[in-house]
Amino acid sequence: TDAFYYAVVTLTTVGYGDFSPQTEVSQIFLCAYALFGTILLARSLGAIAALPLERERKYKQNLVLEQYGGELDAEELVDLKTTLIELDLCGTERTYCSRSDFALAMLVRQDKLTEEDVTLVLKTFDKLDIDGSGELDEDDVKAWIDSAGAS
Repeated sequence: TDAFYYAVVTLTTVGYGDFSPQTEVSQIFLCAYALFGTILLARSLGAIAALPLERERKYKQNLVLEQYGGELDAEELVDLKTTLIELDLCGTERTYCSRSDFALAMLVRQDKLTEEDVTLVLKTFDKLDIDGSGELDEDDVKAWIDSAGAS
């Protein structure tokens, strides 16, 4: 029981000081034991603490995905289009939502992406899309090669 008491007191970093290693070998062992044991204990407690957070995240994810159920009505489409407009993925004149638009909107609603993430990605896309076609294709590659040759 003294060994168990000492292990718990050491790993929880309480360190009452009523037991201490006497030999040099036991002191070296304790240094390694305390370092790795404390890290292992902290990681274990962190994993246990994360369980309810993960369950809550999955619950919210299912709420977002089940919002549309098995069918789509006009109000839900308007809601999706509003999200896409807020993410700057389309203008107000657009009457549809593509598969990739839907995926991005759901990822933002699930807090897996932020609006800032989407904005940064779109800025990068716009920079690479030299011809402004809204698509990355061979014409953009040729334009990049031509601009590099002109420099």
